[in-house]
Amino acid sequence: MLRTVQQNNKLYFLLQKLGIDTELKQEMVYRFTNGRTGKSSEMNRNECQAMINELSNSPTIGKEDKMRKKIISLFRKMGYTTNDNKINMSAVESWVLKYGYLKKPLNKYRYNELPKLVSQAETVYQSFINSL
Repeated sequence: MLRTVQQNNKLYFLLQKLGIDTELKQEMVYRFTNGRTGKSSEMNRNECQAMINELSNSPTIGKEDKMRKKIISLFRKMGYTTNDNKINMSAVESWVLKYGYLKKPLNKYRYNELPKLVSQAETVYQSFINSL
């Protein structure tokens, strides 16, 4: 089932309160829907509630998502995309689980843990560029 009107109101209240722009919101929706969609209107109740919970509990959500977005961007540049040129989040997640220093899903990395993961992704990207 799609999100409720109450969830929609709460979600947009939090997005506005935290100053999260449209692009960052879209990346967050991709993350919470496991790459299924970038539109919050297409989120189901559970996905929307998970996003609301994270927004409600994390004063650093904008900074966390900027770091996650950087990681996703690096993998997009390395060709981690689907046939329709969307980011292949399952491939990114697989890499993070296998090679990320904490061996946990990208969404589970906290603000103080993400800089090291970003550094790892930058190192992989640099190796990719050097191999061309």
